[in-house]
This record gives sequence, structure tokens and C-alpha cells, in this order.
Amino acid sequence: MSLPRRLLCSLALFGAHLLIAAEPPAPAAIPAHEPRNASEAQLQNKYPDKIKPSLYQKWVDRVQTASAEEQVWLRTLEDQLGGFYFPHYLIGLFGPKPYDAAADAWAYVKDDPALPRVLIIGDSISRAYTANVRQTLQGKANVHRAPANCGPTGRFLEFGEVWLNQNGSNKWDFIVVNFGIHDGRNIKGYEERLHQVITRLKATGAKQVFWVRTTPWGKDAAVFENEAGDASRITNPISDRVAKEEGLAVIDAHAVMAPLIATALSRKDFSHWTPEAYDTLGKTVADALSARMNLAAAAVSK
Repeated sequence: MSLPRRLLCSLALFGAHLLIAAEPPAPAAIPAHEPRNASEAQLQNKYPDKIKPSLYQKWVDRVQTASAEEQVWLRTLEDQLGGFYFPHYLIGLFGPKPYDAAADAWAYVKDDPALPRVLIIGDSISRAYTANVRQTLQGKANVHRAPANCGPTGRFLEFGEVWLNQNGSNKWDFIVVNFGIHDGRNIKGYEERLHQVITRLKATGAKQVFWVRTTPWGKDAAVFENEAGDASRITNPISDRVAKEEGLAVIDAHAVMAPLIATALSRKDFSHWTPEAYDTLGKTVADALSARMNLAAAAVSK
């Protein structure tokens, strides 16, 4: 026996109300405009479990007061640093210690058009010496670095175009690059990817691409015992071959740091170094750049 039409309509309406009531409330929409208060700023905070609203608001204020060019850099930096590095970066910016732009590897660099552009690409080892290179070459070069802890070669193939395009240009005069520690944990395809990376870097018009040999590191404390514990021996022979085939200038960071293993290599992660060791490595990189820039300048003046 069929139900009356009026009853059917009533049941349908009742069911629709149940469905509506069961649906979770819609999330607050992310404002299309720049946030005007802490609540709106927090809606744009991708890491609310790691970054407090008040801290993120300081970041928003910093971005809003920057020049248009610097705003692009800061937003790119936020996107590329991700959930691990970006919260740490904000703590460094707005933490209890006074912010030191000269020591900030990821500080915005405004180009002086009269100076050559230098780009540093690499993992946390290169990040640690970037500021030293920048300070050493102050007045001689615009020293930038990739807005990321670059990790393995695969990350360049994914994000390299973002890293190369800074201040509206992806043209560089000199590039300093290293990929080794992260690739050493998964060596398959390393050589092929490295060739791809170098091919793209050469296409920037760089006068010289510098390859930085991977510094000593270990998978455990054996790195302190003998050369067999140095995991860089997995990647350095491969990258040496690529550097030779590609005609790269080589900065032998491994030779610089190897004598410092016992006194300066971290006994916690077997990969990172003391500030003093990074200063030594930064001077080595800066000296190599300076020598090549002097050659380029001399060639132009002839």
C-alpha cells in the first residue's frame, strides 16, 4: 500500500533536516585579503600546532611592512621551509635573543646591480656557512641561498625553479652547490639526478658552477674511529666523476673538515659541526668565489 503524497514529502523533509544536522560545521574561510588581526592571521597559519597565534602575527606584521620584492621572498621562505624549519626560523626571528640579520642565512638580499649574483644551494651544512660567505664577500657580491634546507637531489628536481627565481630573476653569475649527505642515505639514481641538476644550473648563464665535496659524516660513532666510518665515501666518488665530466670547479670541503672530525664533528648526529668549523669552511668557499670573480673581472677589463 503506497503512502499518501503529503506524508512522503514530510518524511523527505525530515530526512533532509537530519542530514544537515549531522554534517560538521564548515571551517572558517581563509580571508582573501591580508589578515587584519590575530584571528585572521591564525587562519593562514599552516602549523597551528607548532606556531602560536601571537608569534605568527609577528610574522604577518613583518611581511606586511616589507617591500613588495621582499614580501615575495618571505612568503616563498615560509612555503619552502615547511613544518620543521619554519617554526624554528620564527623562534630565531622573534625569540628572546636579538635577531642578527648578518647571521641569518635566509635573510632577504637586495641585489646591488653593480655586483655579481651568487647562489648557494645545499643542505644544512651549506646553510651554516652561508652567512659567513655573505659577510666575507660584502661589497663584492650579492650572496643569496636557496629558501630551503635543500635535502637530496630529488628536491631540486621538484623545487629548483622556485629556488632559482629570486628577486624576479633566475640568472646567476656564480653558483655554489652540494648534494651528498641526504643522497647518501638512498644512493640509487644519484648520479643521473646530479647530472640533471648541473645541466639546469648551467642554463642560468652562470660563469662558473662550484661543486662542494661532501663533508665527513657518519651513520654512527664509527666515523670517529677510522675512514671506513665516513659515509661521504658513498657519494664523493660519484660526485667527483660528475664534477669532472661537467667541468665544475671543485671546493674540497671534505679535505678542509676531515682533520677536524675529532674536535668539531657533532657526537649527537655525526653530521653537523661547531660554529668555528663552519667559519673555516665558509672562508674556504668565499676564497674560491673571490678568486674566480677576480679572474672574471680581469677578463672584462682587458
